[in-house]
Amino acid sequence: MTEHPTEQVAQNLLEARQKFLTTLDVAKRELTPKTIAKRKIRQVRDRAEREVRARPAATAGAATALFIILFRKPLAGLVRRLLRKTQHD
Repeated sequence: MTEHPTEQVAQNLLEARQKFLTTLDVAKRELTPKTIAKRKIRQVRDRAEREVRARPAATAGAATALFIILFRKPLAGLVRRLLRKTQHD
């Protein structure tokens, strides 16, 4: 026995409403700033890891250059002290 057309429309509306609410719940969960930030951080980390594995020499060179730039004053002081010691000896 077939349903009455009004009952079918009501059933369709209930199914559509449930599907919408489910989609809304997923959107609320996935589109929070915290979730978006975590996803982006994971993507950046994964990409950086792939690049490091693909180019280890370039990564080592860049890390060395960054180290020298960040610690240039302490390194310069160390070199000066070592040079003074060798001149006095």
